Amino acid sequence: MCNYITNIKSLIILLLISNGLFAAKNSEQKIQFQGKVTSSETTESFSKLIIRYSINDQFIPSGYQHLDTKIDSNGVFEFSLPDLDKPFRIVLVIYSTDKTKKLWSKIYYLEPNDHINIRIALGKQTDTTTFLGKGAEKYKLIEELENQFWNSYSQELKSLRTGSGMVTDSIELNSKMANLADLIIKYQTKKEELIKISNLSTDMKKILNYDYARYFDDWRFRISLFYAANPTYRKQIIKNYMKYKDTFFSKPDEISSVCSFYLSGLLFKNMLELQMNDKASRISLKDYYNTLKIGYSNTVRDKLIGNFVFSTIVAENFEPYPVTLRDSIYSDASKLVKLPYIKEAIDNRILELSKVAPNMKVIESEFTAFDGKKITLSSLKGKILLIDVWFNGCFGCASFHQAFEKDIFPQLKDNKNFNVLSINLDKDPTRWEQGIESKLYTSEKYINVTTGDWFNHPFMKYYNVKGAPYLMLIDGEGKIIYQPKNGTSTQELRKKIFEALNKTPRLTYVGENTSLFK
Repeated sequence: MCNYITNIKSLIILLLISNGLFAAKNSEQKIQFQGKVTSSETTESFSKLIIRYSINDQFIPSGYQHLDTKIDSNGVFEFSLPDLDKPFRIVLVIYSTDKTKKLWSKIYYLEPNDHINIRIALGKQTDTTTFLGKGAEKYKLIEELENQFWNSYSQELKSLRTGSGMVTDSIELNSKMANLADLIIKYQTKKEELIKISNLSTDMKKILNYDYARYFDDWRFRISLFYAANPTYRKQIIKNYMKYKDTFFSKPDEISSVCSFYLSGLLFKNMLELQMNDKASRISLKDYYNTLKIGYSNTVRDKLIGNFVFSTIVAENFEPYPVTLRDSIYSDASKLVKLPYIKEAIDNRILELSKVAPNMKVIESEFTAFDGKKITLSSLKGKILLIDVWFNGCFGCASFHQAFEKDIFPQLKDNKNFNVLSINLDKDPTRWEQGIESKLYTSEKYINVTTGDWFNHPFMKYYNVKGAPYLMLIDGEGKIIYQPKNGTSTQELRKKIFEALNKTPRLTYVGENTSLFK
């Protein structure tokens, strides 16, 4: 009896250990990486490997996890990442020590239990990356697929001269589209064969098919160029597109919901097909939303709607629409979406938009000028104010500033009823100074200020500013007039500024250019 009881106790302890301790081990399990960087062909120095990943499958509002790991004097590095119990994507980047050049950058998918040894050889023209360890086959295949697309396919594509998509007649159009289709069939067949013969799991094979060497996306992109450039031949273009749509396109399933590149391509696919249905250049925002709402289900639908709400699809692709339509769509999306983190993000977006609705008072905020003086928004009342938020190194900020300087500011630089409040987000005053001196992001003719601490500044927190450029047009009473949508043209912004100026009591001053108000 004692032996029996002892055995039962031992079995219970073993079960507890296997359940409890094994669970604890799982919760602490890490995905391991070691590696070495060599650079015999380049003199650039480097000291860090930067790792970025998202726990919510690259859903932008959820943000990214960042990890910097040191590369020692021998080029050796190592790091570990949490096991998320699912495949997830990472971005690896090596910059030069002075952060002026990106020396190497790759995007991979991780799986539980990966244990990878990477060898990175930096070269003047090409880099070489090799892998050993558990999961290495997946990384090697990713390299092979990307090399196939960006080198072999892209080189042959140049000979087709699709260019801007412009053609002179229907014969040339049919010839170019047929040649493009043949080329894609050739390389897509190679891609599918490489994936098929690999020893990867079924899910990982699907992921690599969805997110690497995306030939359908390139087909859709080039068809959109033909469509935009040749209105006369749109019927033929549509016919050619539909002929190959099912051949080139991989239909979504639940595993595709982790593939953000594929999902982004789906957004543009739906847009192009709506344009084709209407034989138009612009589409209805409501119709577009409904294609996502009705055409997909479950996680894929939720992620497409979430990405649509926060996407960079430019405003010019849609017919003009009232703010009330956008707000009703977002409200419907909030009720429809089931994924908690996407629903929360949409609800937050609705709240943010309510704060910048026309005629809402901008919150009082204080900023610091370069000489250390404090400047408040209330001190700038009485004039039309364009708020422009930027940081040094922001490509979009530079693009906006250059367009504004070319298309709008020359007509406003002498207008004493207008100001630009240029708000810098860099913590380092040196980077702010460099940004001003470069003239890429701002002008010395603007009111240049800084937040000091981006994430804790009251203005940035209240309006949930997570990126730049961030723009807001304010009237003389401190009320919000307008906030540009993604891709808003300078013509639209100019129109709003001059509409506001026409309503503002004008100051008289020597040399006033009255033509500005005509």
